[in-house]
Amino acid sequence: MPNRNPDDDIPEIAPIDEIRPGKIPCPVCGKTMQIEAKGRVAVDVCPDHGIWLDKGELEQIFRSIRLSAAGSHRLALKVARAKERPKCAHHMWWSLFLD
Repeated sequence: MPNRNPDDDIPEIAPIDEIRPGKIPCPVCGKTMQIEAKGRVAVDVCPDHGIWLDKGELEQIFRSIRLSAAGSHRLALKVARAKERPKCAHHMWWSLFLD
């Protein structure tokens, strides 16, 4: 049996659209954080202490995820309808959350 690489099970991470220097110091170490932007959401990141969100940014992240999921769902239904299997696509979509 071949050796498995544990990294094979890690899903591909969506690339960050933009990384730029920030102006806000990390609340823990005081170093200036960088800003990482994906879509319309930009967050402050300290490489040593993690991500720091401003008011409303968590809601923006959730909204972005919901919109992306809705688009994926519509695409899955469209593909399934083209193959004349809409119930299968619908089941597969919900099984991500319910199984």
